[in-house]
Amino acid sequence: MTPLRVERMTGAGRRSGASWVRCLAGPALASLLSCAPAAREAAGGSPLKVSGAWVRAVPEGAANAAAYMELANLTTRPVDLIGASSPVAGAVELHTVTETAGRLAMRPVARMTVPARGRLILQSGGPHVMLLGLRAPLPAGAHVPLALVLAGGDTLWIRVPVRDGP
Repeated sequence: MTPLRVERMTGAGRRSGASWVRCLAGPALASLLSCAPAAREAAGGSPLKVSGAWVRAVPEGAANAAAYMELANLTTRPVDLIGASSPVAGAVELHTVTETAGRLAMRPVARMTVPARGRLILQSGGPHVMLLGLRAPLPAGAHVPLALVLAGGDTLWIRVPVRDGP
């Protein structure tokens, strides 16, 4: 599977929120999703490589969706994912799944650590990203702009395909 390319955005290089506001003002989901910044790698590179990212398709009226991916740390230090955001959701949270007395339950976490030169797999039944309060349906074939926020202030923007479950 081809890895998604990401853009490292720091300091003056950050995108203005105004472009997202213009996108959200449009009535059509297609307009919203087409406003995502092009996913590309900045000249300085990124501490993480994102691959296999996808969002589970949900029907009209669904309130939430989950995003999955593999994060590979290209550095010799741990990298902490401390948040995420997307214009298609009212809120985005990092979640994990715990088992208590034979029952699985999702719960939000403040951070996910990608070990030095290691990988973190976000998958169904394990750590994942939750898109809460969806603003529009997410049909298979669409794409979702998703910002991954790292400790230290870096933000990685990726364009994530929406597909039916595994």
